[in-house]
Amino acid sequence: EGTYAMSVRATAQDAGWGHISPWLPFDVGDDVTPPQIDADFAHGAQFTSPLRLSGNATDDQSLVRIRMAIRDRSTGLWLQDDGVTWGDFNRFYTDIFGHGAGDLDWSRTFDLPTGEYALSARATDTQGNETSLKPWRHFSVVP
Repeated sequence: EGTYAMSVRATAQDAGWGHISPWLPFDVGDDVTPPQIDADFAHGAQFTSPLRLSGNATDDQSLVRIRMAIRDRSTGLWLQDDGVTWGDFNRFYTDIFGHGAGDLDWSRTFDLPTGEYALSARATDTQGNETSLKPWRHFSVVP
């Protein structure tokens, strides 16, 4: 048992070094209870841009990260880390408040074009237990 951190680097045979992940803390112990996560807006909410998506996550021990994914429902494309481009499936980190605590708020601000979107968010605790927001929250951005 104890507290550790790890980072991962992927490499391709012909491309050299790849992306290095940030250090992710984790604990080795007997916590098997997954965290809980929720968004601060109802399914079908309407926003004007720029908009702030936010929520709360809780865990019986401590949380290490909240990641989210936003899908454009008309194109099927996913918002990328830069918050502007769209492409293959992508989860990106949110801003979290109270990192390492058992109860934290999360948010991220976006400048999205008018359209229909779906939000997924995932909370991870120090033991690697994860829970995704269910159901995904559909929302729209209006002019």
